[in-house]
Amino acid sequence: MTDHELDDAGRKEPEPIAEAIVVHPDAGYGMVLRKSFRIPQDQEYPLRVTIPGMDTDVLNSSDSGLQLLLDQNGLLQVNQVVEHLELAFMDQAISVRGTVVHISPMETDRLGCGMKLDFPDEGGRQKFQKYQEFIRARLLQRQQAYAKNGSS
Repeated sequence: MTDHELDDAGRKEPEPIAEAIVVHPDAGYGMVLRKSFRIPQDQEYPLRVTIPGMDTDVLNSSDSGLQLLLDQNGLLQVNQVVEHLELAFMDQAISVRGTVVHISPMETDRLGCGMKLDFPDEGGRQKFQKYQEFIRARLLQRQQAYAKNGSS
């Protein structure tokens, strides 16, 4: 570990965040592809995220991250690690670590906050992935029902 890797408290700086997108192989195409499918918040089976001392609402989630709406301005910074996030879904609750990937102004007075999730154990990761699969299936069913009913 070199001195430039240490912060003011002598701790190692976090590794750079891997982007959640990949550039399309055809450079002229001008498009990026996501590595993970984003799922909008499901009102019947919502994902609840608790960050101590903050009010949050979930905009969407994927197997590897979240996009939250935050009321507080300036409490989180890009590359900041939030050690204790609680994810509650259906009858499950797991604790994860999150790294802030971006903070963006939204149309309201709130901020959008993208976070990369780090699961401390494989059991928690699998529970969250099963939830994601369940919500993706519900979304697909609703889209198919809409397409069927909309065409008749």
